[in-house]
Amino acid sequence: MNPAITIIARAESEISLQKLEYAGANKALTPYLFGGLRMAQMVLRPSVINFLEMAMQGENIALQMEELELV
Repeated sequence: MNPAITIIARAESEISLQKLEYAGANKALTPYLFGGLRMAQMVLRPSVINFLEMAMQGENIALQMEELELV
């Protein structure tokens, strides 16, 4: 109803993903799939994951990430 907002939905199963996106969610995630992908990335790219965790959860770090849209 409002295209200006972003809707992130949590699905119980992979079957629900398409239903939630069809219902208007911009992105739908399943916790088990998301967790599995995260664990795989920790094995494949541990330095990247460690850096991102430090950057996003670090309280005493003078680091900030931003997102810019270029048109």
